[in-house]
Amino acid sequence: MSLAACRATTNVPTAGAGITVLAEPLASCRLGAPPPGTFTESAEAVGITFAHNGASSGAEMGEVRDYAGAGLGDLDGDGLLDLYLTNISGPDRVYLSRGANPGTLRATVVDVVDTGAANDLRVTLADVDGDRDLDALVSPADGNAWLENDGLGRFVAAHPIVSAQLDGLLNTYSVAVGDLDGNGWLDLFIGNHTVSYDESSPGIPAPELLFLNRGGGVLEEVSDRLPKQKVDDETWLVALLDFDDDGDLDLYEVNDAWSPAELGIDPNDTRQIGCRLYRNDGLAAGDGALKLTDVSDGSHADVTISAMGGAFSDFDGDGDVDLYVTTMRHTANALLRNDGPFQFSDVTNDLHADSLTDAHDVGWGAVFFDADMDGWEDLFVAHGWHTTGVFAEGTPLNQKLQPDVLLRNQGGARFQDVTDAARVGGPGMSRSPVVGDLNRDGFPDLVVAVVSERPYVYLNGCAASAPTLTVRLDDRGPNGYGVGARVRVAAGGRVQTRWLAPGSDGLYGSSAPELYFGFDATLTDTHVAIEVRWPDGETTTHADIPLRHRVTMRRR
Repeated sequence: MSLAACRATTNVPTAGAGITVLAEPLASCRLGAPPPGTFTESAEAVGITFAHNGASSGAEMGEVRDYAGAGLGDLDGDGLLDLYLTNISGPDRVYLSRGANPGTLRATVVDVVDTGAANDLRVTLADVDGDRDLDALVSPADGNAWLENDGLGRFVAAHPIVSAQLDGLLNTYSVAVGDLDGNGWLDLFIGNHTVSYDESSPGIPAPELLFLNRGGGVLEEVSDRLPKQKVDDETWLVALLDFDDDGDLDLYEVNDAWSPAELGIDPNDTRQIGCRLYRNDGLAAGDGALKLTDVSDGSHADVTISAMGGAFSDFDGDGDVDLYVTTMRHTANALLRNDGPFQFSDVTNDLHADSLTDAHDVGWGAVFFDADMDGWEDLFVAHGWHTTGVFAEGTPLNQKLQPDVLLRNQGGARFQDVTDAARVGGPGMSRSPVVGDLNRDGFPDLVVAVVSERPYVYLNGCAASAPTLTVRLDDRGPNGYGVGARVRVAAGGRVQTRWLAPGSDGLYGSSAPELYFGFDATLTDTHVAIEVRWPDGETTTHADIPLRHRVTMRRR
């Protein structure tokens, strides 16, 4: 099955040898659409009836099935985005787009022989077996599996992902994908929170897992290549991103901060263990093994907060990967500006980027995307809890139904809360935000998975005259979606940078494997230049790419 059928496409001249650029006009704006950056909640209108049935009758921590995951991607090869929703209390759901009316969805139950497609905590959509369609990496409470897609959005087999290091019940909250060893196949970095050796015992921190793909979805565990830690981490999110821009993927862990003393492991060690950053040093001479080095200390990316979700972006326009990490009050979320190879600065307060207040005091998944398509990526943060407490001084703590937050990026200099104007503050126990252009009008939409409720589907506004561009990659070899690529677009005297990294942001889910670029409304250019650094390091440049199109960069 090909990546996507591009209708009414035209070829565009290109400077890259072996590159074909297909340009497809974007769909017209829907009737009555508000301006870009103003959203319309449309879950019912697009056909979603499913609710994440994640709650039990309990009210205390540990008694609530506190998960809701979502994934966006073209599962059936028709060029339209489909939606995968996890369900901790039963079968997952897949909503396939109807080709005659983009943005309208129809439901199917995920039904896999010898299943793993039920009671799932989270999902990442990625092509594990290299057959050019999106499989589903899922995490039920007893382990991990990848579900094989037949190319029509049907999952026909479940392949368990078994670790030799663990023999208990595993809480996996994150799976990031990327080609770590350069063999062309997508590898897996799996983030685990806790492991229990029986259902009644309290969880203890679980190690992270690393699997290299030897071809066709055959996975070899190489978790011993991760630097050994004194204490395993309670990890919520893992990311595979090129933090030093050297062409290979590094690793980042978003970890709940604890000390060995608090975990009952070493009463004399009260040092807080925070997030971790690993540098990819490539394949070692001699044995050819992947070498990873812990560079957390001194990086200032090793924040020690109750970290849960995360997002990445070049929010300030200088071309490198910046990070955002969510937490809960009375600490603050962390906006970490990349100051050079493995050096970060916390600029949260200076740029007014903390979303936590008394009204929304627990942050979960987060995602950067250009909501108003002005050329600067904005920041959405999911909020909510499952029970309400009170601080000693009488202030409400961890309120159950909390509004989500959208922070508008003002030219990389500061952020402004525009939640009410954008109409994306729907209250709930929100967990997993994912981004994709459901109705193919060129303006990215937002889906938010909510515990015990139907997800929010926020369709973005639209402006027919606004300059926008959607970029998709169709790469040769098994990594057909170009995961790990860096894409830069030059227009109007600015260069915007994006990275393809499914599963490396948000929480419990993955956004669509395509990139969205907006521009200043005063832009007079009708064409832009694109530079693609492909996952294997080859860089190609492409001039005269038309705006108001969805372009597919095909390398053969």
